[in-house]
Amino acid sequence: MKLIRIKSAFRILSELKSVDEDLRRRELIFNIIIGVIIFLVGIATVSSAITALLFSNEASLENSSTSIIFSIVELSFFIFLYYLSRKGLFVRASYLLLLDLYFLGCYMWYRWGVDVVMGILTQSIVIVVSGVLINSRFSLVATGVITTTMFAISYAQQAGYIV
Repeated sequence: MKLIRIKSAFRILSELKSVDEDLRRRELIFNIIIGVIIFLVGIATVSSAITALLFSNEASLENSSTSIIFSIVELSFFIFLYYLSRKGLFVRASYLLLLDLYFLGCYMWYRWGVDVVMGILTQSIVIVVSGVLINSRFSLVATGVITTTMFAISYAQQAGYIV
């Protein structure tokens, strides 16, 4: 009985809305990516909450890379993107996901420097996922924008405009 309920809940959560085969493939890929992101950001939010509750002194808050409020906002945003996908608006949700990941990577570069590996990996995910979810032309444009942003932030850091 419980297995039937789990199967029906999974079927409802994974049912695709697109009619075209290519759009169905992209929608499925988007749903898998956003599901994994929601799971991982959920774990990060719980970890951030536990850290804030157990180690709530100023030193631990200064060393924290993100606040719990930021984690909750990002988790809510990713859940909203999944909601958009379920309503059949996965193309718009794809653009919003890529924009959010782009700004997260730029923030990492701004805060810790262009050499930080996580920022470079985030931007490379933007390039690859944009090629998969949108098209290769958009991926090429994203590569140009990311490269220009990287050079601009690097120059600003070396010139002393960004500390």
